[in-house]
Order: sequence, then structure tokens, then C-alpha cells
Amino acid sequence: MDCSVPCIVCSVHECDAVVKCDLPNDNFVFPPGMEKVIKLIDDLVAELKQDQINDDNKKEYCAVQFDLSDDKKNGLGEVHF
Repeated sequence: MDCSVPCIVCSVHECDAVVKCDLPNDNFVFPPGMEKVIKLIDDLVAELKQDQINDDNKKEYCAVQFDLSDDKKNGLGEVHF
């Protein structure tokens, strides 16, 4: 199926013909005003990456705390002579 609507950053033409499109390269010119949107998206991605790192650290901490709590509950934390 041939479509007269070109593809920029999509996987489907307007006429529903499935095509494979490449992402824009560094020379791609975005419409005016898109710089703010792109910066916002980049900032959100960076924030989500940091949130994931923080969540991973909290998960590790919680796992250790649960193990310590289980040890205390089972009496394994006490030393008997």
C-alpha cells in the first residue's frame, strides 16, 4: 500500500500502511516551541531514573530490616552462653 503522507517519527502512515521509520537524527529540525517540550521530557526522564535508583536503595534497606526483624522474632539475634 502506498501512502502520500510521509512518516517522520511513527510506525504507521496516516493511511494505516505499516512502515518502519527511523528516529530523527541530530540534524532534525523540530517545529518552533518544541525545545521546551523536549527539555521537559528529558528532565522527566532524568527524574524517573533517579527515582528508580532511590527505590532500589530503599528496597535493599527494607530487605535488610525485614531480615533483622525476623532474626529478632525467632531469637536468632540473641547470644546464649
